[in-house]
Amino acid sequence: MGGHLPSPLKDRPPISKDTQVFIGVGRLDPNHLSSLKGLVYYRGLGLTTSFEAWPKLGHDFPKQGSAALREWFTLQNGGQADESALEKEFRQHLALPPIEAWHALTEFKDRPFCTTTESPWPEKISAALKKLEQDPQIAREASIRTTHRQLLARELKMRTLEELRRIDAGYMKLAGSSTGSPQTDDIQHDHRRILAVLKQAEATPTPRQTPAPVKPEPPNDRRPIPMNPMVR
Repeated sequence: MGGHLPSPLKDRPPISKDTQVFIGVGRLDPNHLSSLKGLVYYRGLGLTTSFEAWPKLGHDFPKQGSAALREWFTLQNGGQADESALEKEFRQHLALPPIEAWHALTEFKDRPFCTTTESPWPEKISAALKKLEQDPQIAREASIRTTHRQLLARELKMRTLEELRRIDAGYMKLAGSSTGSPQTDDIQHDHRRILAVLKQAEATPTPRQTPAPVKPEPPNDRRPIPMNPMVR
């Protein structure tokens, strides 16, 4: 339920600060950008919000289920993180080829069990990512991810046609420089979305401003007042 409404709700009841929010969406779902807007909105309200994008899926739920959603429900029902299972999964990720390990850990880092208060996992995973990023090839992946996230953030705030064109140019440049990266498909997908919006925006004619009618001044028949001779 990370979409958006066409206009703000009137008389919306306040949301409790204790409300926990989970947003799950297919990475290729047309609602992906709206879900990111939902993430920003709920976190802006001060609510603890978990987010998971399901790779290579459109408007669908993963057949194998969602690990993040299972963890989220466990925490909502008073359960606790399974530290032994997390440690096992962490080791499995580290055993992957370096680039695969880096991508797996970036997703693992955002899981509800890894983001609980006073959890040791954010620091532990960040240290592993930092070590992997000493490899220039993985440092490139990290740079691509950062640039891509910046473009998505700019999309969320986009208001003008000029900004839309700059974002399009940014995606074009990133798509060209990310050749061979596992992230290229998502970048190209997002670029196609921007191109569709840009095409529509440029095809929409700018409404012509109708000039206000000119009101003629009525003739002035009043006799002029003689100038005061004391005024020079």
